[in-house]
Amino acid sequence: MLGSIESQADQLPWAAERPWRTSSHLWAESGIPTIDLHDLGPALAKKVVSLLAEEGEGLQTGAACLITGQGRHSVGRAVLPQVVGDALDHVAHEHGWRVRAGRTGRILLVTNELVAPRVATGGLGPVFWIMTSLFAAAAVWACPPAGIGLAVAAIVWLIGWRNRAD
Repeated sequence: MLGSIESQADQLPWAAERPWRTSSHLWAESGIPTIDLHDLGPALAKKVVSLLAEEGEGLQTGAACLITGQGRHSVGRAVLPQVVGDALDHVAHEHGWRVRAGRTGRILLVTNELVAPRVATGGLGPVFWIMTSLFAAAAVWACPPAGIGLAVAAIVWLIGWRNRAD
């Protein structure tokens, strides 16, 4: 899929010193395909997003991660995060997908919430839900009037948090 990007990246002025290769700029991290866009200009980075949009439905992992960096080496404002973020927002809106900020300098595209790992969706794991349930049960047992109020408040908060995440 990214072979055409590799050949076009060879034409960039810095390609002799910092060539962009799928062997060095594409890998799996936490079960998610990760594409490092460093050493690509904005135009080629947008092409990567376009290619990703074409293949998005077929992503078996349900998500992909694009590394844009923070722009430390940019003169003025960081270009890649803005260009890639805008392109991903457009693609996600067009296909009904979701874009999430990852760790610093990373943007996640979630194409299928049902198969994407929790690290991509931002979902809370079973340990969180077990501990929350145990806390609520202990609160109700220890002080029924306050515990019931606390449990109801926690449920309302969790429903609101879940709705904001979607």
